[in-house]
Amino acid sequence: MNVDFTNIKIPKGRVQPSWCGPAALWNAVAGLGVNTTQEALAEAMGTTEEHGTSHEGMLTGCKMLGLSGKWVSMEGVADPFGVLEEEVKKGNAVILDWMSGGDALNDGHYSGFLGRIGEGPEKAIVISDPEWIGSIKAMREDDFLKVWFDTEGVGEVSKRFDKYALIIQKPLK
Repeated sequence: MNVDFTNIKIPKGRVQPSWCGPAALWNAVAGLGVNTTQEALAEAMGTTEEHGTSHEGMLTGCKMLGLSGKWVSMEGVADPFGVLEEEVKKGNAVILDWMSGGDALNDGHYSGFLGRIGEGPEKAIVISDPEWIGSIKAMREDDFLKVWFDTEGVGEVSKRFDKYALIIQKPLK
């Protein structure tokens, strides 16, 4: 799939510290034609500067907007980006939970998945990344797979989430 950047609706907005969850959801729902603000989402989702937004908070944001969202693990899926690309083709929004390296808390980051470009070893995913204020960027699939995880909690009570994606179904008309 070649991504047609001219038709992608990515709001240009400032993401507050630790607000990648509300910003990623805001960008995703704008593409689905839903109107809201990052501030309203952050409040409903329980986003804090110290802890960001939990998976449950992301689902709460979807529900607040009347949308159906579900977290899925792509762990063990032979072509996870192919599966997610099919969701995008159906008109659904996809948000990835990953370790970006630029995250101030170093506890995970949310970005919208838009599709894939390239072929073979140069195949890349295209994401809408709120870390760079609504920017769109490409990252080689093999590089992304190395950082596609998140953790919650500390020490013995920590939980790891490998290859998690939030799939948000487009609104029924």
